[in-house]
Amino acid sequence: MAPNRSTVLAVWNGTTEELRRLTAAVEHNCSCVVATFGSPGELCGAHRMLVDQRSLDHLLFVFRTVHAFVRAELRDDSEGAEREFADAALQKPGSPEGGTRTSTITMS
Repeated sequence: MAPNRSTVLAVWNGTTEELRRLTAAVEHNCSCVVATFGSPGELCGAHRMLVDQRSLDHLLFVFRTVHAFVRAELRDDSEGAEREFADAALQKPGSPEGGTRTSTITMS
């Protein structure tokens, strides 16, 4: 019998720190139903989101731009606020936090 291979479900394109934040958020919001004898378990919405590449990419965008949105809302200078938001949206992975890390999310 062949060994059980993991299947890559999605790729996290953020930094190690961003992955830590995502993991903590998923753990905090987990409401998975644990399998019992005779009935299958059920993944919660937080864990189901981890297999949706589009959702992960959107979360990464939000992680990187939320502070720029807040600062722009509080700023008097609209041109400066727009520039600040554009800079945050274009931020490359690993810029302020350190090394870039691409992580795969797998399920055995």
